[in-house]
Amino acid sequence: VMNRIRNVIAFDTEYTLSPGRTPATRDFVSYFLLENKKGYCSHYASAGILLARMCNIPARYAEGYIVTDSDFSFAVQNADGSCTIDVKDSRAHAWAEIYIDGFGWIPFEFTPGYDAGIVAAETTAPPKVTVVINETVTETAAASETTGQAAETSVSEEETTAPASETSSVSSDTSQTQSAGGFVSDDRNNNSKNSLLTVIILSAAFIVIIISAFLIRRQINTNKRRKSFATENSNQNAVNAYLYMITLLGFLGIENNSNMTYLDFAEYAEKNSGFFHNGEFVNATKTALESDLSNHQISEKDAEKVVRLAEKFAAHILSAADVKQKFYLKYISNFI
Repeated sequence: VMNRIRNVIAFDTEYTLSPGRTPATRDFVSYFLLENKKGYCSHYASAGILLARMCNIPARYAEGYIVTDSDFSFAVQNADGSCTIDVKDSRAHAWAEIYIDGFGWIPFEFTPGYDAGIVAAETTAPPKVTVVINETVTETAAASETTGQAAETSVSEEETTAPASETSSVSSDTSQTQSAGGFVSDDRNNNSKNSLLTVIILSAAFIVIIISAFLIRRQINTNKRRKSFATENSNQNAVNAYLYMITLLGFLGIENNSNMTYLDFAEYAEKNSGFFHNGEFVNATKTALESDLSNHQISEKDAEKVVRLAEKFAAHILSAADVKQKFYLKYISNFI
């Protein structure tokens, strides 16, 4: 993809050190690609980066100076083991860098005459070099010659980077950039990855906690309901099972809103529930009333009938519910 982008740009543009100024009302890259079609390294790097980003390829703008192997032939050795090289302003250059997982930011050339493509990262640390540029001494890392002698001679010694007044929509990030042939590390990118990983871990932990809370709450309520059906008092078991069925009927929208008697409501519920038949709920209501209103102790068998009916009714409602209703019944209301 990157080679295709480079070829498309080179085919329709002309490399020159005198492309003229970009009009104030024009975008730097758009004017270069669509109107003027003339430019130097800053134009080619900026255009290539924008097109790469349009293809979802991480890319950024870099600029600096080219230092080649031949420059070390004239290096002056220093007492501390470093060496001094005189680098001319004509070596100023701009290029693109693309991000590759596992390697980091890799230089890529869009400028004709510097066509070296993607340069592999160096496996050993480069020697320490002191570079003298216009009487100012700075320290940098030496880069191997990336284009060969033919590429070096094809570029005019008078090339400079874009004037400060010209702007582009491509952001420049050169705080940790070596020369065009070197490997570029990016602490900010690593920090962004670490921050994203932290957010993902915290989000996952939060989701696990919420799910666990729902599951634990449901288990607690289910155990409490089962225990209420299995106390030593058979009368209380029957009443609890009956009240549970009243709650489930309320979920179905069947409620005693017209002051019906218990038995009248039992008949009404049996007709509209779609589950009870042959007087099952009416008999369960009679058993619950006897258990609650009289001093008579009902048999465990009679209480068990009411409990089993309640459990079957709950299973019926759950099987007939849709996904949202099942979630509500099991984890929100804990009815089932």
